[in-house]
Amino acid sequence: QYAERLVYPEDLPVVGAAIEKALASTDKHYSTELVHRVAYADGGMGYISVSVHIDRDDEGHILRYYGANQDITERKLAEEAIKAEQERAEHAAALLSEALDIAKLANWEYDVEKDIFTFNDHFYKIFHTTAEREGGYQMSSAQYAERLVYPEDLPVVGAAIEKALSSTDKHYSTQLEHRVAYADGGMGYISVSVHIDRDDEGHILRYYGANQDITERKLAEAALAKRATELELAARVSTAAATMMDADRLMQEVVELTKQSFGLYHAHIYLLDEAGDTLKLASGAGDVGKTMVAEGRSIPLHQEQSLVARAARSREGVIVNDVRSDPSFMPHPSLPETQSELAVPMIVGDRVMGVFDVQSNETDHFSLEDVRIQTTLAAQIAVAVQNARTFTLAQRQAERETALNVIGQKIQSATSVEAVLQIAARELGRALHAPLTIAQLGTKERAHAATD
Repeated sequence: QYAERLVYPEDLPVVGAAIEKALASTDKHYSTELVHRVAYADGGMGYISVSVHIDRDDEGHILRYYGANQDITERKLAEEAIKAEQERAEHAAALLSEALDIAKLANWEYDVEKDIFTFNDHFYKIFHTTAEREGGYQMSSAQYAERLVYPEDLPVVGAAIEKALSSTDKHYSTQLEHRVAYADGGMGYISVSVHIDRDDEGHILRYYGANQDITERKLAEAALAKRATELELAARVSTAAATMMDADRLMQEVVELTKQSFGLYHAHIYLLDEAGDTLKLASGAGDVGKTMVAEGRSIPLHQEQSLVARAARSREGVIVNDVRSDPSFMPHPSLPETQSELAVPMIVGDRVMGVFDVQSNETDHFSLEDVRIQTTLAAQIAVAVQNARTFTLAQRQAERETALNVIGQKIQSATSVEAVLQIAARELGRALHAPLTIAQLGTKERAHAATD
């Protein structure tokens, strides 16, 4: 009846097990204690603490089975409320920690009198290190500057600290961005917010702030700036290609613009000869490039040790970001500082006209985006060179036809055979830039005699 009426149904196994254990004991004075829920007779649920005692005689017969119940409902509810609050706080702290990790944000405090920064795990994570590695959560300003601030940005950080300390504002705030030296190598960027609270006399009560890792944003901004420069150059090259009808001048302008605008070590253009088996250097940036062109530098199309030849054969862009470790790289003594190279084919329709080759004095300089940009540029150059060549041929043909018309008109105005021959010899010599021109005239009979 007790179990049915007053014990909370789900706790019946707990109570039953306690009773069974008590009855099975052989101790002369047995005691135990348990806590379980009870069902109030007027509804609801509570908690009781039950102490159980059994006294036995020497033969083990139970003399007395007794105990005491204490209502601990308020205590249990308070404990559960505290536990729930702790769980909520732990959950909130976990969410906050996760948010800080996602935002790459960390706070810090600075004790001006002791010259001590106090950091946390989130702070050290930004710098790719740990409190254990740095010897704890505190370090002096000198240690912070030496270990974690990028050397070239030390003046920026020092000026910001000096300005903050010299301020008399009751609530001073500022923000700055600077580079940091990662503990495991490399460089990043952080945005630092600084706050100082002072009392009415101007004494610092609290100096604190937060750091946020903005490396990804800064790199994205740099990539966008580079992309803008590349697009601007492509537009300038396109303009030059559309307005210049001199192929040699056009190619020289392109390599000079490319080298300057992209901050490259070198740029040059190879053109495939009429036989289609040799790439001849047509233009190169700067004095070095012009000297190489004057030397008549050329590369056989099937030469294995050449990135330029490989790009022409494969009809695809070729990147080597560490040329010293690539067996296909063919060094040139006039370009000793080349570290990275990008070669893209110049294609018009289905025909490879040549190769546009650019070089950097930095390893890992080129990316797939560079291939895309330079491939587009190479296609523009190829079309422009073809158009310039076509224009030059057409111009020469027109000049020849004009010269022939003039000569024909002068010949027709002649009144004697001697005058015809003189005009023909003189005008053809001028047109062909010949230092000596001779016209011979023979009769039909003499021609046959000569043949006989």
